[in-house]
Amino acid sequence: MADSAQLPRTQALVDPQRVQVKFWGTRGSITVSGSEYIRYGGNTSCVSIHSDTGHLFILDAGSGIRPLGLELGRAAKNGGGPATGYLLLSHSHWDHIQGFPFFQPAFAKNARFSIIGCCEEAETLMTLLAGQMEHCYFPVPLASLPADLSFHALCEGEYELDGAKLGVLVQRHTLPSTAFRLRMGPINIVYASDNEPANPPVPGTALMGADVIDPAFVEFARGADLLIHDSQYTVDEYNTHVGWGHNVPEAAIDTAILAGIKRVALFHHDPMHTDDDLDAMLDRARARARQLGAHDLEVISSYDGLVLDL
Repeated sequence: MADSAQLPRTQALVDPQRVQVKFWGTRGSITVSGSEYIRYGGNTSCVSIHSDTGHLFILDAGSGIRPLGLELGRAAKNGGGPATGYLLLSHSHWDHIQGFPFFQPAFAKNARFSIIGCCEEAETLMTLLAGQMEHCYFPVPLASLPADLSFHALCEGEYELDGAKLGVLVQRHTLPSTAFRLRMGPINIVYASDNEPANPPVPGTALMGADVIDPAFVEFARGADLLIHDSQYTVDEYNTHVGWGHNVPEAAIDTAILAGIKRVALFHHDPMHTDDDLDAMLDRARARARQLGAHDLEVISSYDGLVLDL
């Protein structure tokens, strides 16, 4: 299955030395707008990963994929060539696929994308995206899109795409979601949106243990240069949302420390959280890292438009 997901290339891509990660949508559940959401933004989940040797990986297709698509369209018009890459879908909840019908490269006949998600059959993944484009919801059906789109079911395991090593791990969520790990030359990035602790987190003076944080995920993420981690709720909020499939910043910090990670980005912000709320959550997360002695761990809160060069 991984071989079929590999895009045809006239020349193989080589290992990159530089990778750029850009956050196009960092909200969970639903888009938001208004004066209280200016600094962090209101688009739902979408992150792009570009390399200096031509790799393009897109993580999820929330509403943030629309501005990404516009940028890719401009690049194509300016001689950059047709958009070509991989769209990795963590799962099919609406906030992770709702932007796909507005993804401009899907309407370009020379664009080519492998769309990857964890389904029993690749046909199921196509059906999921096609469902929100049925005529009662959207004027253009999936089958009419001129881009070259292929669909591939990849669940747990290790795969190779354009020389990049792709790891896939099923996470705890209301609908099984997948975490992705991309190793591109010397650079290692882990994306873990929509995951829930095994038990309610109770941050104390020591690291939370395996009763809260999945040891398999710790090993999966070990040594990452960047961990993008679900942090939708405060600890108090989580206690009234058990079973909703999301996590807290403190668990993201403890996971990063356990896995020896250099930088963690809090992600999948709750639509009820204003800019000031997210600032306060970031302050508490950084305090948690200091409390545990992780003074070298860089803790950031993702926002729409954030660019990280690795």
